[in-house]
Amino acid sequence: MLIVPIGKVRLQVTETDKREEYIQGFNEGLKSASQEIVKRCLEAELETERDRILKRNRHKRRRKETEEMESVAYCPKCGSHKVSHFQRNGHYLRGLDTSWGHLQIEMPQVRCECGGSVKMAYRIIRPRQRIWDDLEWEIRAEYGWGLSLRWIKAKEDAKLRGSLGLRTLNQRIHEVAKGIPVWKDRKQNVFPPIIRVDGIWITMLKQTGARKRDRLGRNRLVKEGHRVVVLVAQGVWPTSGRQEVLTWLVADGETEQAWKDLLFQVQQMQLSSKGHIQLLVGDGSTGFEAARQWYYPNI
Repeated sequence: MLIVPIGKVRLQVTETDKREEYIQGFNEGLKSASQEIVKRCLEAELETERDRILKRNRHKRRRKETEEMESVAYCPKCGSHKVSHFQRNGHYLRGLDTSWGHLQIEMPQVRCECGGSVKMAYRIIRPRQRIWDDLEWEIRAEYGWGLSLRWIKAKEDAKLRGSLGLRTLNQRIHEVAKGIPVWKDRKQNVFPPIIRVDGIWITMLKQTGARKRDRLGRNRLVKEGHRVVVLVAQGVWPTSGRQEVLTWLVADGETEQAWKDLLFQVQQMQLSSKGHIQLLVGDGSTGFEAARQWYYPNI
């Protein structure tokens, strides 16, 4: 038996003559120890947040000067926000899916003097959150790499030793779209002197309006692949080495009008920022050249 102390966590691995079994056992021990460390870190941060919200540490008496102080927490039963009315009330278990695996987190509870359960707004774990932020970022990144929802589900199910619904995965991915308008309207403090543009061709599924029955007898919408191009404008700051996607749009082709729409977005961003364009880089598309002559004839 190999025992490695990691703080108060002990990594225990059963000895075996077969190296493959030994490595598998060691890997399982690492996963278990990592989950325990992540769990303890999250719970410690939750306790710190509860102390901050209550404006006093554990086992510390409520002072007179804090009796009238209010908190972001509130009691839905009596409506009180006063921290002097609140006291700690143990913990309850909540399952949380993370990139480290499925964890059982002890969530701190607070009770009001009226007997009501105080609503706490923790930053580290949101109310009713079951998938932690790191796993959401991982799911979106994998989808961005071109992995299918079913592939992502199989991968995450094996890690979590449970089951993530396809609908849940789809919702997490489509939440990214909510921030696109805000992202496109953001302002650049200093506009890049070099703009690189290119078109990336992809295939998107498009509904045909027809229906057919699948192997399970379900009446499904028929979809077909539709080729579209994503026109992208990337800013480059050569002195600092910074590179950043400024804006993008989806079009049916690299037409003059499509490139004009993209350069219009670039121009609007430039007007609200400091700096000017010194160089436009493209790949020789005739549609882009016509659009450049329209918006930036001297660049």
